[in-house]
Amino acid sequence: MYRKLFIFIIIFQFIFLISCKKNVVYQNKETGFSFIIPKGCIIGTEDKGDNYYIRIYIRNPEKLLDGVEQFNKIKNDIENNIYPHIPNIPSSFIKFQKIGNTKIGIDFNTGYDPYDGIIGKRIFFIKNNRFITIYLNYEYEGPKDENDKNNLKIIFNEIEEKYYKKAKSEGIVDNNIGSYIINEIDKYIHENKDKKTEIPDEVVKLFMLFDELVSSLKFY
Repeated sequence: MYRKLFIFIIIFQFIFLISCKKNVVYQNKETGFSFIIPKGCIIGTEDKGDNYYIRIYIRNPEKLLDGVEQFNKIKNDIENNIYPHIPNIPSSFIKFQKIGNTKIGIDFNTGYDPYDGIIGKRIFFIKNNRFITIYLNYEYEGPKDENDKNNLKIIFNEIEEKYYKKAKSEGIVDNNIGSYIINEIDKYIHENKDKKTEIPDEVVKLFMLFDELVSSLKFY
């Protein structure tokens, strides 16, 4: 009896370990892309509360604010390595890269106003005549005012200000400062990912989770 119980426990533990390691995959067959949802992320919800959310928007050309004309402009900009004007959220460009035959753009946002509790990265691309955006955001309680010095938004704003001053001292022109700041922070995080730095842990984790998502992104 004890021997059977012992075997049962071993089998249960093995199944549990296998299930824990199983990756959850998001797949959109209509447009032809998929990615592994990084552990610790929630997909497709609007709830707040210190969480990492993935949101996916798939839009036909006519659904954009200025319709087909805007879609074609975005498509042309991506093809020519120009950061396109994408409606709905203010962002700083990071880079373009190719995955298979599909070019994706990556940018960074910290919400709509100084008191939003949102910080995140976004992937955007054209696939099967659709404009697709994938957001990975960290959402938290934003600051009540600018004296809330312990709030993540205020802390990150101060870090951005340091890089802004560095950019100005190096002669970076205003149109490129946002991208310069985010690329410098991105580089700093990856160079020091195993060390404790001034970059908040929540932001470091966001960047690492986003890397996981991008590395698993596939097109077919």
